[in-house]
Amino acid sequence: MVEAAQVEPNEITMVHALAACAQSRDLDSGRWVHDTIAHLEFDPVGSNVVLATVLLDMYAKCGNLSTARVLFDRMPQRNEVSWNALIGVYNQHGQTDDVLRLFGEMRSTGCKPDNVTWLGVLGACANKGLMALGQGVHAYLEKTNSRKDVNVCTSLMDMYSKTGDACSALRIFHTLNGRDVLAWTSMIIGLAKHGHGKDALKLFKEMEEGGVVPDHITFIGVLTACSHAGMVEEGQMYFIR
Repeated sequence: MVEAAQVEPNEITMVHALAACAQSRDLDSGRWVHDTIAHLEFDPVGSNVVLATVLLDMYAKCGNLSTARVLFDRMPQRNEVSWNALIGVYNQHGQTDDVLRLFGEMRSTGCKPDNVTWLGVLGACANKGLMALGQGVHAYLEKTNSRKDVNVCTSLMDMYSKTGDACSALRIFHTLNGRDVLAWTSMIIGLAKHGHGKDALKLFKEMEEGGVVPDHITFIGVLTACSHAGMVEEGQMYFIR
């Protein structure tokens, strides 16, 4: 469209185009934009940290991890968004060792982690069962007063639940303000999977009484709770709702 109108594309145009490709997971169009940038005869990785980060994010979100990593390694300057883009996609693909290795590199450069970083690190701790590291992150978040974010709290709950400490997860849940469906569901599933079926069902009732609408994942947690608690009839009742 830009070319058809005979308007010279600039860096701002390219940033918006790449962001759109990333959001729609359109790798082919993203590559086309990348090629267009190359034809403009400037190096996006070496000349503009914002454009380089958006380009990296596009490849990462489209699942092309190898190209994303090559771009990342070529960047002379990286900000927290650059680090988070790669940490996040490694976490989504279950590459927990890469998440933790990259997090260590990030800290060694002096780049300060933000809440998005912690979501990736806590996800890696949960997937790999690293409770001690997760507890260390929790302590840091408490010390820096960063635990107020609902997404970070939900990730902490998920980490404790998946590493077998449902009690700690529940304590965090009860201190959380503005609980959304994700927070309720995470706690219900965490209780259900660790032998606390009745507590999970009690929490589900509190959720409904509080006006929070459950989604299909919530009901998976409820059915799991019924199964673990031997409550077959209750499970059938929830199934036909």
